[in-house]
Amino acid sequence: MTEAAKKWNQRYSGEIQEGLKTPRQLLLDYEYLLPRRGYVLDLAMGLGANAGYLHQRGLNVVGVDISTTAALNARESFSDLPIFVADLENWRFTTTFDVILNFYYFQRNLAAQFSSMLNPGGWLLVETLHWDILEVKPDINPDYLVQPRELLDLASGFDVHHYFEGWIQNSAGRKKWVAQLVAKKRNNGGRKS
Repeated sequence: MTEAAKKWNQRYSGEIQEGLKTPRQLLLDYEYLLPRRGYVLDLAMGLGANAGYLHQRGLNVVGVDISTTAALNARESFSDLPIFVADLENWRFTTTFDVILNFYYFQRNLAAQFSSMLNPGGWLLVETLHWDILEVKPDINPDYLVQPRELLDLASGFDVHHYFEGWIQNSAGRKKWVAQLVAKKRNNGGRKS
């Protein structure tokens, strides 16, 4: 087991924050844009709240997380949801999706593949910690933080429906500096018409 897997297993072995059991607000705010049918990939799915929510709406969802503890918790809540325990640093995707969810785990080499992992017209929803959070939390590994406007650069070939960088408050009242992106891959291979 890798150190990363141990870290996340330990996090999910403790008392689970209620906020981790509910879908992310960004997903709830923009779910109306998503297809009624199709295939969804939830990267670093944690306890599966986002995946389970879309699965219950009738979408075919696959969840991936490094934590076996998180996967077991997710299976308790969503027994028929396909869940894979995998280190995304080494995972290769061979299929395409209609929606990709990427909440609070940013891996640059994986993010660079989002366009090829999405079907034309597919949706990308990302919310992750922003570089500026280091001002208040200098102990966070900067390798997994997005730089200013980095998500916008990632979204070339997409029509951006929402973009935000700044402070938000989570359901537990904690503030964090995030970057958010909701974008639709263009139907013409990413070229502007």
